Amino acid sequence: MRHSSVSRFWTIASVLAVMGCTPQAQREVQHIETELKYATTENASCQAWLKQTDVYQHLNKSFILQENDSEAANKVLIERYPYDSEKAELLRLNNLAAGCRKNNLENFGDIHPEFVALLAKWYAEDDALLVALLRDRLTIGHANEIVSTRLAARRSESKAVGATITQQLETSYQSGMADRRRAATALQQWNRQQQLVLQQQKRISPGDITRLTTCIYQGDRISCTTY
Repeated sequence: MRHSSVSRFWTIASVLAVMGCTPQAQREVQHIETELKYATTENASCQAWLKQTDVYQHLNKSFILQENDSEAANKVLIERYPYDSEKAELLRLNNLAAGCRKNNLENFGDIHPEFVALLAKWYAEDDALLVALLRDRLTIGHANEIVSTRLAARRSESKAVGATITQQLETSYQSGMADRRRAATALQQWNRQQQLVLQQQKRISPGDITRLTTCIYQGDRISCTTY
């Protein structure tokens, strides 16, 4: 299932701005805020395009795909499993969202590896939920309930990342390597979930192609490929 989780990265910008920092750290915060504005704007454009697609609009009638869904209370009450046609549409939406994911990983990843670790964690969770739906392990209503709870929790997770980055700016840059290792681990975990989605794609829609995303670090910059 897909939703615009990345919009809450503006929460991180506000956390960074209000916390006390040394002059050097303040300059870094200003740079991060500028990059966050660009990355968030790019994500908003991609999400706006995604919402205009037929598959998104059709799935949005039953599934919670974004925050502040006015029909959320009704959607969590849906007790059936997805129809085969809906499973195929979920897979198509997943493929359409691949480009947005790639751009987010690169744009936010160039700011700080903590963002990569958080995004990869979210994407892995989303793909695991998708696989559960495709396998009839969750009803639509149960999945919607999980998404609703998850979206609220991710706001707190974003704030925690903001606090972590500010603390690192205040201390030293020696933690950069450890941050990239955590990001790489999160990406590996997400890759395993992508492979599970691929297995379901072959079973449900063998004629379609699942788009996979892989990322590698080159120095302190991340490069992603969707294929």
